[in-house]
Amino acid sequence: TPSYAPATLVATAEALKAQAPAVAQRLERIRALLLVGQADGGNGRAATEVALSFPMSIAPDGAGGLLVGEFAGGRVRHVDAAGVIRRYMGGGLGTKVEGPLAEVAVDSPAGMCRAPDGTVYVADELGARIVAIKDGQARPVAGTGVRGQGAGGGPGTSVALSRPVALATGPDGTLWIGENTRSQDQAGRVL
Repeated sequence: TPSYAPATLVATAEALKAQAPAVAQRLERIRALLLVGQADGGNGRAATEVALSFPMSIAPDGAGGLLVGEFAGGRVRHVDAAGVIRRYMGGGLGTKVEGPLAEVAVDSPAGMCRAPDGTVYVADELGARIVAIKDGQARPVAGTGVRGQGAGGGPGTSVALSRPVALATGPDGTLWIGENTRSQDQAGRVL
């Protein structure tokens, strides 16, 4: 079990609270859903009645709801503004790395963020990639799908990622990726 999960979840929740009071209210209403447990189907039920399998990341959906990444469940769930939960992507039903959300697989959504243009990015830690979601479609934007220590400088999908776990976007839409197994040598070079 990764030791950074609770801190990541708390930091993400605090950032969302500071950015959007409406999201903060949703977080309070669905606090019970942020429990480690055996995930059940739950589609169409109140989010507070559904156990999730190691929820590790959250992001606003832009319409008053939240996206919740279930690390152990290998899926992203959507909690709408009314508090109803549904599968959004993953969950063992998809096998593709690109296409409609219902067909796209995600191994372990460790981090998520929402860009200014509405694109949602998902860090798939064990899948060693970053997926962009927009208009009901998903596509890889970074990582090869094979864990590694690739050097930057090329297209995002040609650079191997080790274990992407944290994401953020700047006001201009620049995507920042944090990995938990990269290190630096004494000269400060990324290894």
